[in-house]
Amino acid sequence: MLSKSRTSRAALVLLLVAGGCGHDLRSGGYVLTQNGAPLEDTCHSLAADGSLPVLYLTKTGEEVRIELELFGPEAPVRMIGRFKRSIDGEPDQFSADGSIGEVVIGVDGRSCTVEFGQVHLDATVPEGSDARFEGVLTVREALVPDQDPCPLTCRAEVGYSAEKMR
Repeated sequence: MLSKSRTSRAALVLLLVAGGCGHDLRSGGYVLTQNGAPLEDTCHSLAADGSLPVLYLTKTGEEVRIELELFGPEAPVRMIGRFKRSIDGEPDQFSADGSIGEVVIGVDGRSCTVEFGQVHLDATVPEGSDARFEGVLTVREALVPDQDPCPLTCRAEVGYSAEKMR
C-alpha cells in the first residue's frame, strides 16, 4: 500500500504532466490569409494580393514555437510563446515573439536592410477547432541608417486567419 505522501507526490506529478495537454490545436504547417485591409503598413511592405507567409507551429504543453517564413523559407523568423491560462468558457489564446536582423526588405519598390526587427503574433483558437486560429501579426523594423531614400523605421500590422495545411 502506498503511503499518503507517496500518493500525494504521484497525484502532483500526474497533474503536472496532464496540465499542459488541454490545448487541441495541432502542430504543423499553417497557411495565413489576410483578413481585410492591413491595420497599418507604413512602408508598403505587405503583398498587394493580401498573401502572408507560411507558418510552422510546434506545440509542447503550454509552449508554442513558430517558424514564420516572413522573408522566405531560407530565413524563417523563429518565435517562441505560450498559451494564455483560459478561464472557463474562453477560447484558447496564445502569443509568440521573435526578432530579426540583417535582412533585406522591399520598401516602396526599393531594397532596404533591416538592422533589427521585432515580430509579434497574437492568436485565438475558435472553440472546437484543432486546425485553425486567427489574430493579429505585428512587425516592427529599424532599418540601417544612411540608406537614402529608405525610411528609418517600418511597421506593419495585419489581421489574419490560419488554416492547417493538409
